[in-house]
Amino acid sequence: MKSLSLKLLLPAAAILLAMSYAPVAADEKSFIDEIKDMDIFKIRDGAYACPLPVVGKECPESNALYLFKCCGDLNSSCCFRLQDWAVAIIGIFVILIIAGIFVNLIRCIFCF
Repeated sequence: MKSLSLKLLLPAAAILLAMSYAPVAADEKSFIDEIKDMDIFKIRDGAYACPLPVVGKECPESNALYLFKCCGDLNSSCCFRLQDWAVAIIGIFVILIIAGIFVNLIRCIFCF
């Protein structure tokens, strides 16, 4: 049961991280730049409409867990993004799970 939940949790976390940091056409920021720009103590506001509030498509409202940014051709689409604190917590959980797997593998190898 435990290994099944780990097998499902790791790919889900990886997909969620990849989806939340897909490259945006206007920004073209690298993954390293995104990590450097993270501010986990601030809740960011998303875009109201893309590309402009008057002529653009209205984006859903942001909340404490996620926000929407403009992306796509000519920034005409609203793209889902996780807030920085949520990405940081998911990253910490993934690191802890990988460290736990590594420690248990070492323990299994040297205990028998």
